[in-house]
Amino acid sequence: MPLNALAGRSGRSSATRLTGVLLAASLGLSACTPQSRSEVLPERYVDPPRIAESLDDSETEEAEEAWDQITGWALDNATEEDLLDPDRPSREEALTTPVTERMTPETAEAWQEFVDADLAGDREARDTVNLLRFHEWPAKFHARRMEPVHHGSWITAGTVRPVDGEAYELRFTLVTRAGLTWEKSLVERDINRRLKLRVVPDGDRWVVEDFDGELRIAPSPENRQPVL
Repeated sequence: MPLNALAGRSGRSSATRLTGVLLAASLGLSACTPQSRSEVLPERYVDPPRIAESLDDSETEEAEEAWDQITGWALDNATEEDLLDPDRPSREEALTTPVTERMTPETAEAWQEFVDADLAGDREARDTVNLLRFHEWPAKFHARRMEPVHHGSWITAGTVRPVDGEAYELRFTLVTRAGLTWEKSLVERDINRRLKLRVVPDGDRWVVEDFDGELRIAPSPENRQPVL
């Protein structure tokens, strides 16, 4: 579901394409989470990615550095306790500054427009913001009193491959498991985001030039936690 309305307002070309899809928010969906040998949920971890075999040693080292920097940024921004609480309104600063510090100027400008539209009530823009900075549960979740208790995030199913010029394409699944009190019961929900990021070098840093993704929310599988 391309979110091209904002691009039309700003006059930007479609070169910077930011899209978001909310596939489902259903209690009946299964979650894409790894099997567990532990009952302890780590605060965060990253599975090693599959890196294109066509790269030489120097390029592989470069791809690994891009992966490490960008996945660290993705985990830092996955969400936070205040954002998981439906009774606390999201602040613009919390949705922009932490995210845009790892974006190209053009992508940061587009992100700001999505945040502005999101906070003004645009649901499609909200779906896009939720991809990188989850802060708004689906409307059906607001029918019950919820309060966040804990959360942890991890990254799995990652790949890195070269694309045009010096860019790399990173694909991975970012999962945030949130423990919530829900009408006096403790429940867990997995926020699953399948992301595709195009990243480019900026000095000694790697920054996001473009992103796309899908999001779904599902009950956390019983007695299944990430592998430590």
